[in-house]
Amino acid sequence: MYLRMVVLSVFLSILSIPVFADEPDTVLLVRDSSDFKDALADDLREILSAEGYSVAEEDSMRFLKKIDPFAYTAIIIVNTGKAGRPHSMVRDFLDKDGALPSTVVLTTYSKPSGSRYVYADRPGVDGITSASPDDRAVIRDLARGIVSRLELE
Repeated sequence: MYLRMVVLSVFLSILSIPVFADEPDTVLLVRDSSDFKDALADDLREILSAEGYSVAEEDSMRFLKKIDPFAYTAIIIVNTGKAGRPHSMVRDFLDKDGALPSTVVLTTYSKPSGSRYVYADRPGVDGITSASPDDRAVIRDLARGIVSRLELE
């Protein structure tokens, strides 16, 4: 009987050890696809990985409908805007009640000056409007700017 109690005690102690203690914090990257957005995603993954973060990536704005935003340290959304606004699923995600973790939304437009969506209404959300540059150095700088806007600590 005593041996059973010891074995059970050891077994329960092993179960209480956090298995995922060394996992890095995860940044969610939800993005549309284009040559520019693919290059930007490559740079974001590289920069975040170098800073010790894991990157979970989804290539559809539909994913925003079903996520738990607080399962992630931060969220980056790279989408294509239409009619001066971000993608409708991005707007729906941002317009939900409640706080979000640190979030940066990059919206590309063919005419960036036409942006009419106000990100300042959402605490913790930083909005960027951009054209889609071809220059890799410009894309890399944009990736660094996005990461620097996240509140990662």
